[in-house]
Amino acid sequence: MGKIPTNELLDNFFASPDGAKYVKHRKIIKETQLYAYELKIGKALVDMDADDLIGFFTEVDTRRNGADSNIISSNSTLDQIVVIYRKIFDYYIDEYELIRTPFRDKKLKGIEFIKNISKGRERLTWEMVEDIIRRLHTDSANHIRADYLELIILLYYNGFENATEIVEMQERDISHKTKTVLLPGRTIHLSDRCYTLLTKFNAMTDGWRNYVLASWHGSYFKFIVRASNKYDIDDRPLKAMRENINVYLCKYVNNEYNTHINYSNLYLLGFYDFLKTKFGEDKVNGMLLSNYNSESVQQLQQSAREYGFRFENISHLKRRLRMFVKTDDE
Repeated sequence: MGKIPTNELLDNFFASPDGAKYVKHRKIIKETQLYAYELKIGKALVDMDADDLIGFFTEVDTRRNGADSNIISSNSTLDQIVVIYRKIFDYYIDEYELIRTPFRDKKLKGIEFIKNISKGRERLTWEMVEDIIRRLHTDSANHIRADYLELIILLYYNGFENATEIVEMQERDISHKTKTVLLPGRTIHLSDRCYTLLTKFNAMTDGWRNYVLASWHGSYFKFIVRASNKYDIDDRPLKAMRENINVYLCKYVNNEYNTHINYSNLYLLGFYDFLKTKFGEDKVNGMLLSNYNSESVQQLQQSAREYGFRFENISHLKRRLRMFVKTDDE
């Protein structure tokens, strides 16, 4: 049994000099879920072993809508959660008592951790995305909306990192000759289908029923809005326009097909498939799973610069892409 209750431990940690660095991320550690999990297994946080923590990290909800999904999601949020809990254990050891931290267990490290939290779940692949796109066109009587959803999916898969980059894209950023989009520090190469849909919707003004397509402050990407709101669109904040794009994925893709295709997963999948095209799947997987190999590190760094993929360090790059790697027991 811990020396102090978990809620008091968390308060003290975030009030400490080291914990203060993570205060703004406190909400992502899902305290309510943690307390429910403690009751479920009958253990306080600091009494948990590696298997207990894997159980918690497997159950923790890192998604906005909370819908069930059998697809492995981006591990970026989960990475942050794990880092903070590791720091909490370190803080407890320094301030209260010497215990064996479960984070030294190999089950909570690298590919072993990914294997453990991914059991029974599917890995997102381009084939799965293609199937969703086919279903969008087959199931929907509204072919314009199906094309619009496909465009959003393809923009992220082709290299747009987030909705802000899509919202702020201007005509001057696009080379129609090379089908590329020039962003600060990188160039996005659009597939033929993505370019066709992007230019198609840019040229459109009428949508369906009482909806129209309109630019936000001259944006090249057009938004589907009610005709009555067409002239008010520039009054909306950037945040609202970003959410406008991603709500389409949530409402018409994730909720409709009980999946979790989000902008981050699509962007990461696009970069992973770019690496596969360059090096082949087996080599890429080896590069992402290896502990350290100078040649692999250089190849990954060079490819990231070529694609415009931003990363803190090579370990960060590998962690973000490991969700796509097939393990030996799959």
